Amino acid sequence: MHTSYTITSLRSQTKELGRLLRLYANRLCPKYGTKPLPGEAAAAYRRKAASTKKTPATSQPRKAPLNTSAPKGSGFNLQTYKIHALGDYADHIEQFGPTDCFSTQQGELEHRRVKRFYKRTNKTRFERQIAKHERMERHYRKYINTLRAKTGGRVTSKLRSSSGGTDTMLPRQHYSMAKKDRDHVDLYTLSNLHVGDPALKDFVAKLKDHLLARALNKQYDPEPLAFTEDDRNELYIAEDRLEQRYSMNVYHTTYDLRRGKDRVNMKNRSHVMTLSHDETHPYAYARVLGIFRVNVLHGPTMADEVRMDVLWVRWLKLDDTYQAGWKTKRLYRLKLASPLEDGAFGFLDPDDVVRGSHLIPGFKYGLRTRSPATPASAWDLKKERDWETYYVNQFVDRDMFMRYRGGGVGHKYMREVESKYGNMARTRLHGKQVHQEPTATQTGNEGATSGCDSDNEPGSTQTTTATGKDSATDDSGEESDHEEDEHHHTSEGGSGGDEEPEVDSDELASENDDYESYGLADP
Repeated sequence: MHTSYTITSLRSQTKELGRLLRLYANRLCPKYGTKPLPGEAAAAYRRKAASTKKTPATSQPRKAPLNTSAPKGSGFNLQTYKIHALGDYADHIEQFGPTDCFSTQQGELEHRRVKRFYKRTNKTRFERQIAKHERMERHYRKYINTLRAKTGGRVTSKLRSSSGGTDTMLPRQHYSMAKKDRDHVDLYTLSNLHVGDPALKDFVAKLKDHLLARALNKQYDPEPLAFTEDDRNELYIAEDRLEQRYSMNVYHTTYDLRRGKDRVNMKNRSHVMTLSHDETHPYAYARVLGIFRVNVLHGPTMADEVRMDVLWVRWLKLDDTYQAGWKTKRLYRLKLASPLEDGAFGFLDPDDVVRGSHLIPGFKYGLRTRSPATPASAWDLKKERDWETYYVNQFVDRDMFMRYRGGGVGHKYMREVESKYGNMARTRLHGKQVHQEPTATQTGNEGATSGCDSDNEPGSTQTTTATGKDSATDDSGEESDHEEDEHHHTSEGGSGGDEEPEVDSDELASENDDYESYGLADP
């Protein structure tokens, strides 16, 4: 999906890319003499000899001389169609739509289908037999569609077991995890078994502080709350145990108003991102060490249990000694917080998770050396060594790229850039979202260029809530009592029916200066 703003930005960045390519070809390439590797040169010679052998000769062919000369040098070539066509992409998108909305895949797959039918024939007068197979398949699909229409589209075979699967995904649901209780963790047994482990230092107190802040709806206060022991005693964890889960799904609204999903587990997809309290970087990053479900009793009566889901995490901190961002053309670099550092371990509401994060190890800096005084559980639950640094891969997909760049139609940002003063103002929305009728701008049609039909489910036009999630979701994952008209939410800033303003290149350049300090400038 493209808007007038992103197309203007694409034109500007295409010019910058051309300037950098010419600079690279004129200044850097002449300083280095490049030539093919011996294996590449030998392969090229074999291809040339094979093509000569296949060419019919009108006279007696002569034996090709052996190539004993040194391979010719090869350099960077600007005179290619790929580079020549870069300047036409912006105009092409305005005329025909984004490049991801048309593909040769449909024709290629149909060709495979015909070849699959051909294998079922006797290879003699196969045209009629292929047509017969195609007609049989078409009638079969028509019968299946009729049967589904009669049954309401329900699948009657191989139903997924609700006891072992995840919670039913609702349009307003932000995350889900397995319902089945597999393992239970006793709070005090866990602490007693790992005495002296920095990861479990004040584990119960930190957990109760986190649950109390959520129960009192004060988890977003700018100043951390200090609870006393009497306050903690007012919160009772049922049976003093945690129900452990091993994975969870995080749902989000992508930049083009589609529904995306990230799977988080403690083995190989353990990193998540959430909104940061620090204005120098938009997100905070954490490694998930445990996924728990807790039944809590709070208040003077303690009548009803309340289910709360928590993530036990180890935080990663931004490397302040490393310059990164759009201006420096470097990925942000992270380091794991020291186990002995205050705040290195903590708890996180799954509803605050924006997305799963893709972190690339800094292989150059090697592995971290484990201190003999550091227990394995504080180091990593897998008892493996870890890398010294990590890089944030903000280009892992288009949606992630738009989160760092800004301007995604499906993203509602919690921070506003005051371009007049050049400083950042963080905005948090509390309570329920304000109902507002959707407009063409909010659904991504006004001022947007898209050749694809949206596949959103009815009522799934979603927005980012106060906790940083993009989908209009209940954090508990249960059925909501919201009325039907509350399914309509704003998509970007709630601007009503105003048309998207045209963005001039000069205005875009001046606006980037204000965004650069926050990492949201155009790449």
